[in-house]
Amino acid sequence: MNKIVKITLVTALVIFSLVSLSGCNDEFGEPIDLIIIYQDTACSYKYTDQHFDRIEPYIDRAVYGGTVTLIRADGEPKQMEILSNDGMPVKFETDANNSRIKRKRINSYKNIVIDFLKSDQAMAIQPEIDLLSAIKECDKLLENSTSAEKHVIIMSPLVSTKGRINFTSFDISDFNREAFFASLSEHQGILPTGLNNASSIKFIAVGDTAPPQMMPDVILPKVKGFWEELLVTCGVEREKISFISAPSGSVPNIYTEDEGGYPFVSTVLFTDVEILPESSKNEIDINSGSGDTQADTSHSNEIDFVSNNNSGLLLPDVGFVPDSDRMLSEENAMSILEPYAIAMIKFFEENPNEYLYLVGTTAVAKQGGAGNIELSIRRSNKLKELLELLDVPPDKLIALGIGGNDPYRVDEWVNGSFDTVLAQANRTVKVFDFSNQAFQEILIHNNINLSNISG
Repeated sequence: MNKIVKITLVTALVIFSLVSLSGCNDEFGEPIDLIIIYQDTACSYKYTDQHFDRIEPYIDRAVYGGTVTLIRADGEPKQMEILSNDGMPVKFETDANNSRIKRKRINSYKNIVIDFLKSDQAMAIQPEIDLLSAIKECDKLLENSTSAEKHVIIMSPLVSTKGRINFTSFDISDFNREAFFASLSEHQGILPTGLNNASSIKFIAVGDTAPPQMMPDVILPKVKGFWEELLVTCGVEREKISFISAPSGSVPNIYTEDEGGYPFVSTVLFTDVEILPESSKNEIDINSGSGDTQADTSHSNEIDFVSNNNSGLLLPDVGFVPDSDRMLSEENAMSILEPYAIAMIKFFEENPNEYLYLVGTTAVAKQGGAGNIELSIRRSNKLKELLELLDVPPDKLIALGIGGNDPYRVDEWVNGSFDTVLAQANRTVKVFDFSNQAFQEILIHNNINLSNISG
């Protein structure tokens, strides 16, 4: 091969290498700084592959030459360190010497980020969801970023239950949003101040709440509007805000007191409670999809008196500390129990000679065991105390506990091992009137003589 041919080939290889490297930038775009606020909590569905497909293009551009920051959105939001499958911190190298290796690195790093988000390492640690504080975590990150592009992705159903924005403390359908935001703005340090430094802020998985949390279709636009207007109040240009659509998941994240499970999240009642006339009374029932009841989305938040149903009223899970009758938040519990208290007060007004019975149950942690009867009694009494604070006459409430001795319980050992999801359906307090058939069967099953029990 002569000298001219050799020089030509070398020159061609150099040009090819340079084009390949620059072509990789064209494929993935210039590096960006990316912040993902990630909510993996109880009362929401597990994210689907379609959710992650929507954010992959941003991760592609952030893992090589940019930055990826993950913020856990739970009761105490904090940044998360990205870990590999073996639990080691990940370092994103940027030393690829050709486009093929660079592309391979980007795909590998992207998969590490997504696998981490799907893992237990990214799930909630603290009870409740303080979404405003999670968003505030972006401030310094955005202000310190020197990247030409910086994007924020918020993966969350957008139901916040703690902090300055607590959906259990107001009705999003009927309140003065502008006045509320103005009051937050009056106090320095409450609202984020650096969000407009973001090139874009994108929401994904909005409204993907799982039982017992139900978000009616008519509420979804109001929730979207609430957070959009909040960001505008924080100085974000409206054109920077968008909502990414993806099919909702189908696997619910369920609160459990077991170690490593999802911490408690309060249930928000998005619609007014409606109580049906006394003529149809026999027991109190709720069709909220909570616990072991069947979801009925057409009456997702109605508390009514139903004559042909013997399941009793299933009180919502108000969040007890594991193996204790102490609540995670009595303030939230009071807010959750208020409509149930109203229903009970009405019941007693129409039936002054009747009583209601609070029957506590627990899971059975040991196969063939009886559960924790003493704990179930203490929790029933704790709920009775709160209902009394909500003006339910205490002398009309009888607190009972039967541990795992419920003839209607779900068998958490049906597969031969302890099933934490099934067990959660047994950690309940139900309300019965005396004539309820299921209640009579519970009394017989547990040899309970009410004449020996006082309120």
